[in-house]
Amino acid sequence: MSTFDLHMNSTGVLQSQVRELTIVNQSLTENIELLKSISDFYGDRSTLTDLAPVFKEGHLRLRNIIPFHTVGFMLVRKTDGEFIIVDCEPSSDFLPFQSEIESQINTGTFAWAMQQTKATIALTMRADKTIVFHPLIWGGDTIGMFVGVVESPEIKILDVSLNLLSVICTLLAAVVKSADIRDIATPENIIFKIAPKDK
Repeated sequence: MSTFDLHMNSTGVLQSQVRELTIVNQSLTENIELLKSISDFYGDRSTLTDLAPVFKEGHLRLRNIIPFHTVGFMLVRKTDGEFIIVDCEPSSDFLPFQSEIESQINTGTFAWAMQQTKATIALTMRADKTIVFHPLIWGGDTIGMFVGVVESPEIKILDVSLNLLSVICTLLAAVVKSADIRDIATPENIIFKIAPKDK
C-alpha cells in the first residue's frame, strides 16, 4: 500500500470517528434536554388523583428514546400484593400484550425482571419481537413494572437509552408512591391481575 493510500485510509478512519463523536455529542445534548423536561414534568405530583397523565407522559418520553410499539404499566396493589395492568397503549394491543406477559410469567422472565434494578430484555414467545421489563422501585419498595414491546428483534437498544429508561421508571415510581393512590384499582377498573403466587 502506498503512502497516499495509507493517508487516505487514515483520513477516512478519522472522518468516521468524527462523525461518530458528533452523533454521540448530539445524542448526549438531546438526552440532557430530555432529562430536564422529564424532571420538570414529574417534579411536583404529590397532589395527583389520577395517574393517566403520568402514564401518557411516560409513553411519550419512553418512545422518544426507544422505538416501542406497545407500552404498559403494572402496579402492585397494596391490599393484596397483586400486580395489575393499569395502562396499555395502544389499547387495541391489550389482549396480545396480556397474553405475552402471562407467557413471560410462565417462563420465569417476569420473576427475574422483578429482582433487577435495571431493564431486562427478552424475545417474545414467538421470537419475532423484543420485550423490555423494568421494575418501578422507590425507597426499596417495588411498586410496579414497566413493560414495552419493540416490533423487531433486529432493532438494537443502546445502553444510553436503557439508562434513560431507568431514570424515567425511577421518577415515575417516585410519583406513584408519593401520590399514594395505588389503591385506586377496584374490581371495575382492574384490567388484568397477577396473583402473588405467580410473582
